[in-house]
Amino acid sequence: MRRLALALLLVAVPAWGCGPDAEVVPHPKDLKAEGDAFAARGEWGRAAESYRLAFAVEDPLPERAKARAWLAYHRGVALARVPQPEDARRWFERALRLDPGLYVVHFEQGLLHDGRHPETTDRRLAREAFHRFLAASTRAGSAPADRAIAEEANRALEALADD
Repeated sequence: MRRLALALLLVAVPAWGCGPDAEVVPHPKDLKAEGDAFAARGEWGRAAESYRLAFAVEDPLPERAKARAWLAYHRGVALARVPQPEDARRWFERALRLDPGLYVVHFEQGLLHDGRHPETTDRRLAREAFHRFLAASTRAGSAPADRAIAEEANRALEALADD
């Protein structure tokens, strides 16, 4: 009898969040994948929005800080490419607050300040950011992709050495 009552209850009362007006919240991984796809096509504005949405729905618990840091980093990269360098700078800072060990952010900060964006050009800050990246990637025993970025950081430092 209890099973019948439970079955009737389940049929008679729709589950919360499953009705016709229910809002479906996408998973952060799906939104990040969407952002990655937009970025691969060079659609930086759309990528930035996907990363923003992924960040917004990602769990804010401390154990998810690294995932949130990566989303903030990706949003910063996309915003730098739009270009919205001031907004990118803020998202890079957010990424580092969430995960101070996310050293690739320093490379992107160097790019923000090395002269590519007139409104954020500061050659001293660019040099400092590239040096932070190189030091951190060396300590971390950088992967091959990081070594390629390190070569680019070294070239940027050579170009900035004129000051």
